[in-house]
Amino acid sequence: MTYRITDRKYLKSGDWLASVAAAAWREVQPPPREGLKIQQLDLTAQINTALAAQQIRDAFEAVVQELGDSESQGDRVASDGRMAVAIHKSLDGLTHREASDPEFWAYLACFGCAQYVRWRYDTPKIAALWARFAGNTRRNAVSRLWWWADITCDHEKPTADPRRYQATRNVRGRTSLMLYFVDCAFSGHALVAHNLAALQGQHSLNDTAQKAICRTVNRLARVVCLDSIQSESESDALCQRALAISQLLSVQ
Repeated sequence: MTYRITDRKYLKSGDWLASVAAAAWREVQPPPREGLKIQQLDLTAQINTALAAQQIRDAFEAVVQELGDSESQGDRVASDGRMAVAIHKSLDGLTHREASDPEFWAYLACFGCAQYVRWRYDTPKIAALWARFAGNTRRNAVSRLWWWADITCDHEKPTADPRRYQATRNVRGRTSLMLYFVDCAFSGHALVAHNLAALQGQHSLNDTAQKAICRTVNRLARVVCLDSIQSESESDALCQRALAISQLLSVQ
C-alpha cells in the first residue's frame, strides 16, 4: 500500500515536530496519524513503498555505520549522493507526475524514514524541519534527492550499472546546483542538465557561480526553446554561453 498526507500543515500545529527538534535522531518516531488525513495512493508502477522505505533505512544505516563517531555536518551533506541513489533505486518506476506530489513524499519522510530526515537536518528550528518532512518537493528531504538522481542519472544504462549514477554520486560542493536542478526550467532536459553538471566540475564553480549559471540558463530559456535542443553539441553550446554570460555579469 502507498499513502499520502493530505493535511501536511497539520504537523505544524501539533507537538510532534517540537519533540523531533528536541530529540536525538535515534529517538525520533513517526508522528501520530490523527489529524493528518492520510489517504491511500495508487501508483502506476507496482512499487512496494514499505519495502522501499526499508531499503532507504538500510542505506542510511550503512552510512551511519561507516561514519561511526566522526559524523559532522559535512559528512551529512556528503551522504546526499549515496542516499539519492538508494532512494531512486528503491522507487524504480515512479513517474514524474507521481513524484510531483508533495503529499506522497511527506508520508514517506514521516512514516518511512523519519530518523534519516532528522539526522540529515540537525536543526532545532521547527519551521525548517517541517519543510524537510512535509514541505514542497524542492525542500522535502527525500523527494529532493529522488529528483536529483532522476535528473542526473543515465537512464539508458541499467539500474545495476554503476555508471548509471556516476554524476548523481558527485555532490560535494554542489549544494546550490542540486537545489536549482530540482526547480529550474532545464530540470526536465537531460542533455542540458548533464552538460551543466560537467561544466561545474570542469571549472570548479563555487556556490555563487553555480547559482549564477543556473539563473542564466533560466533566463536563456525565455528566448531559447529548450525542447528544440536535441544534440550534445547544441546543449554544450547553450551551457557554454550561459557560463560566459554568468561570468561576465559577475565582474560588472
